[in-house]
Amino acid sequence: MKQEKLLEALTGVGDDLLELAQNKRFPNPWRRWGKIAACLALVLCLTALALPYLPMGCGSAKSEAPMADTSGANEKADVTEEAAPAETPELPAEEPEAPVENDGGVEKTMTKFVVCGTYYYLQPQYATSLDEPPEELGEELGTVTSAALPELLGCTVYKEQNSAVFDRYAVDGQAVTQNVWVRTADGYVRAVTANEKIVSRYTFADVEQAVEDEDADWLLETFVRPLEEHGRGEIQFADASQLTADQLNRLVPAFAAMNMGVTVVDHWAEDGQLVIPVSDVRFRLERFLTGFTYEPEGTEAYDPARNAVILPREAADLDESVQLTLEDAVLSDANTLCLTVSRQDGVRREYVIRFDTDSWRYLQIREIAE
Repeated sequence: MKQEKLLEALTGVGDDLLELAQNKRFPNPWRRWGKIAACLALVLCLTALALPYLPMGCGSAKSEAPMADTSGANEKADVTEEAAPAETPELPAEEPEAPVENDGGVEKTMTKFVVCGTYYYLQPQYATSLDEPPEELGEELGTVTSAALPELLGCTVYKEQNSAVFDRYAVDGQAVTQNVWVRTADGYVRAVTANEKIVSRYTFADVEQAVEDEDADWLLETFVRPLEEHGRGEIQFADASQLTADQLNRLVPAFAAMNMGVTVVDHWAEDGQLVIPVSDVRFRLERFLTGFTYEPEGTEAYDPARNAVILPREAADLDESVQLTLEDAVLSDANTLCLTVSRQDGVRREYVIRFDTDSWRYLQIREIAE
């Protein structure tokens, strides 16, 4: 372009345009977006700061809280599982004392169990078990095959060193000691026997032999004298169902001297009395009677607090002045023996006895009129 035209073009601009060019402010499009970005950043910062203090919703609780609580719950569960076994061994130690608290110690004292076909009783002075094997522990005798306390079943029984040995009337030919030690889950407990067996001491074959040999003394001493000397001869019955609970109570001390080598009366002696657990009364009656009904609760001898029959110590005393004569002995095909006996005072009685595998049982005891 020629210089003249260029100059003309420049000088031809109006004053209004020049003023506009000096004073007009044109907007910057990026400045608006910068302000928006700054506001958004401020909102995000404030939200982040306030988030921990805002209430959590159900969705948040399900996603966040269980993760923290689960670890704590697992730790507590592990501690509980480990702590439980530590407390468990303490529980059985209290269980053996429960019978003592419930019935004054009678049932525990007279608890029976069977080993080698022989009845044993836990002794009261050894009601508390020993943690360590006793010094008197001897060789193994056998295991408990029957017991009033289920926890005794299967327990190992050991002979006691220097204890008396019962080798007569052994079941399966195995002799036993008078005292034994039983290894229970709680320790060692001591027990004693009167050599009473689960089978009858005498069989019907023994009776047949005695009758054939006319061994009157043996027949009287074994089957009649215990009842007569205990003063129970006045108790008569044609059927055991006729006997009252009081009469049955009085028969127990006499039965206690039968079918064993040593009487068990001493086990019941306490403060000048005989404290006989009801369970042991029933056991004695069932060994020598059949068909009876026994309800001790209505008798004066019954002590409900101890669930026991309490008799005077004299109930076990013997009247050794009794003189007996065997008049007749008759055997039947039903394993039954009938003895006709007379006393020195002229009283005559008939004893009808049946022989079973575990004992002999009195079917009748009645006075014979002249």
